[in-house]
Amino acid sequence: MDLDALVIRAASVDLGDFILEIPEFLSGSGLTIVDGCNGSGKTTLLRAILGLQSLSAGIRDHAPNLVFGYVPQAFRDALLPWLTGWQNLTLLGATVEQCTQWTSMLGMCDTDLTKRPFNLSGGQCQRIALLRECLLQ
Repeated sequence: MDLDALVIRAASVDLGDFILEIPEFLSGSGLTIVDGCNGSGKTTLLRAILGLQSLSAGIRDHAPNLVFGYVPQAFRDALLPWLTGWQNLTLLGATVEQCTQWTSMLGMCDTDLTKRPFNLSGGQCQRIALLRECLLQ
């Protein structure tokens, strides 16, 4: 799939007593990861990209072919607790083959996916939530 790039240049998000300045953000094809220390504005940036938080200044180039996914910080809540890891992954159409390939790359084994979220570690729930979002794209 050929994806356009999303570009945010010289943007800011006015949060009242705090303004998040975004000097430049470019998302091209493939996976883009936003990383930074606590309170640096990672979630606010993602919310702005998704249109959930308005930019008070700056330019946002709309990329009609670019697909965004979002896994909230409360990733355990992103999983359906009555379903196993497998069921959470395959619920919306991902195949078992896709799930097996990706979960092994993430260091998870098949037995981890037979458990429900409350029997998994936070990191395992986070990987399942992220994987499900990627498989949906």
